[in-house]
Amino acid sequence: MDKVMTKPELAAELRRVAQEMIDLGAKMDYYAGFDRETALHGGELIGAGIIAQQWAEEIEKCDQ
Repeated sequence: MDKVMTKPELAAELRRVAQEMIDLGAKMDYYAGFDRETALHGGELIGAGIIAQQWAEEIEKCDQ
């Protein structure tokens, strides 16, 4: 790790990663076709991304 992140920087990075998780999960779900397991994991990744977004919101609230 190069430097210690501030709370706003941490929240922003978490939001970026969360959005990537949600986007990738949606692609997995859409492109899975008849591959039920890939679609299931895509849905789980979306859920995890939503949780990460909530973490970012909590970090931002603590910084106010």
